[in-house]
Amino acid sequence: MARQKPYFHVFSLKEYRENNPDRFKCCRRDKPAPILMDNAEEWEAEQIVDYRRQNNRHEFLVYWKGYE
Repeated sequence: MARQKPYFHVFSLKEYRENNPDRFKCCRRDKPAPILMDNAEEWEAEQIVDYRRQNNRHEFLVYWKGYE
């Protein structure tokens, strides 16, 4: 089996479209206001649920405070 290449063609990208809150009421998630520290926006994590190391990178599953 061939390995997947770490790159892709630009034609594979799609334009970002935000969800329509009137059409998908269950998917509406208002973002909490960020905390400003040293002129940078930051958000507070409630809990780190899981951790894995994949492709020599650290990935975390995080519950953010203020999201449901």
